[in-house]
Amino acid sequence: MKFGRVIFAQPERALSMKSGYINLGDNIQACVIEDIYNNMGIKDEDVIDINFFDMGNYKGEYVIVPMINSPFMIPNFPLSNRIIPFYISFALQEDICDDILPHLSRWAPIGCRDEVTMEYLRNKGIDAYLSGCITITMPKRKEYPPKKKVFFVNCSSKLKEYIPKELNDIGEYVSHEVKVAHSVVTMEEAKYYNDCARKLFERYKEEATLVVTSRLHAAIPCLAMGIPVILAIDNIDGRFSWVDKLIPIYDSEHYGEIDWNPNPINMEKEKEIFINIFEKQLNKLWTDKRELCAISEFWEERNKVEYNYKLKKKLMNLLRGREANDIFTCLIWGAGVHGKIAYKMIKEFFPQAKLIAIVDNFAEGVLFETKIIKPCEVYGKDFDYALVTTYPGRFEAAKILSDMNKEKDKEWCFFMSKDIPEDNS
Repeated sequence: MKFGRVIFAQPERALSMKSGYINLGDNIQACVIEDIYNNMGIKDEDVIDINFFDMGNYKGEYVIVPMINSPFMIPNFPLSNRIIPFYISFALQEDICDDILPHLSRWAPIGCRDEVTMEYLRNKGIDAYLSGCITITMPKRKEYPPKKKVFFVNCSSKLKEYIPKELNDIGEYVSHEVKVAHSVVTMEEAKYYNDCARKLFERYKEEATLVVTSRLHAAIPCLAMGIPVILAIDNIDGRFSWVDKLIPIYDSEHYGEIDWNPNPINMEKEKEIFINIFEKQLNKLWTDKRELCAISEFWEERNKVEYNYKLKKKLMNLLRGREANDIFTCLIWGAGVHGKIAYKMIKEFFPQAKLIAIVDNFAEGVLFETKIIKPCEVYGKDFDYALVTTYPGRFEAAKILSDMNKEKDKEWCFFMSKDIPEDNS
């Protein structure tokens, strides 16, 4: 089992335009995960890069992945069974479908980046707590820049008229959005942008005496590094529903009230608590899952035979000449294991087929939204095909179908794994 680091490579389907943008705020989060792993003594060879946009299709080693962004987008969900999610600094931008809630409940407690996410999950009965953003763990700088410099990071055009001239004169305007000429971003390119994010934040650490920004992932890392920050955004949304614990947040109606000489803040206690939570929960998952994943992986990794090949062959022989979307009626004789296999195969290969009845001497009620009937009731049914899936009841089924002038292997067949002496096909 390995540890995962989310990488924001973008496949063709992720963007609809010929060019796109990389948000370095996403990349700096991946860098922080890498740094925490290094501080925990996790070796590089035990870390796997997981593409954020391909979490549903991952087929590598079992891996614990810190979920610092919502993965609930097509085709990410459901997540690959080989991903063991660790939800911390997790945020939802909008309400999610109820069918995702059991997954989150299974992996609770959920560490939420903002209060809006936390309250939403709690209201759904899911154990959640407010963790804040993982970027608060960035180390505090040891030296103060000798020369005054302001970084204006993705600032609103509405803010510019309020910026004091003396700050503007020593300012540099920076964007965390990097335009790329093509929509597909490979894993190697994504790692390059991780390096770009590192270099940019290294500049903030070494040069900034003030950062003015509208971006969450500029404000929080800079605060963690001990840089004074002004957070000014035209509209304050739910993503920021925790940051006002640290500093004021100014919207466009309050730009005139900005304190342009803020002090740095001390977040060392919160960093320590966050890192302790991260390490304890990660180590617990490792302890709980490592051996289970190891034994499962041992059995899973093999040259696999094709299962139920003979049954598939029987079905295809019976329905030869039929197209996948043909509409026809069928009857399944037997409500046991093979009856369920028959239904699954029919729906997989002939989704328009209509099941009119399940026949069984012992079961009652409804199966696959279809009424279960007794063998004697088959005489009154009109159907195109029948699959006899019951070994004990095969003789009774064969007699009744013969009485109804149904031709074996053209209108009905035995559909079971056991060898049948009178059916050697």
